[in-house]
Amino acid sequence: QDVVAAMWALGALGGLQAVLEAMEAVGGASRAVLRGGVLAMCDCVWRAAGSAEELGRLPVALAVLLEVVRREEPDGTLLRDCMKALGSVLACLAPHVDPSCHADVDRGV
Repeated sequence: QDVVAAMWALGALGGLQAVLEAMEAVGGASRAVLRGGVLAMCDCVWRAAGSAEELGRLPVALAVLLEVVRREEPDGTLLRDCMKALGSVLACLAPHVDPSCHADVDRGV
């Protein structure tokens, strides 16, 4: 729970980039960091709509989430959280991407 809270705080203070960097630093080695990062993304993504810089990070977040979905067990808690984050990312990103122009958006939808 402490790691999840730390990832949320990291996202609240540093934005999506900080969360993505922390997740990349540990890779898949820490499920707690992965889950905390996924949950933090849900909050960070909604702020991306008002920031071109954060909006530009959404494709990276989308790729990370799609990879987690691909690897995760079908009944896992992380998968449920990841699907919520994936929906958030797609809801913010889709209005800025033409259909069939971004393969990850198409895969996510």
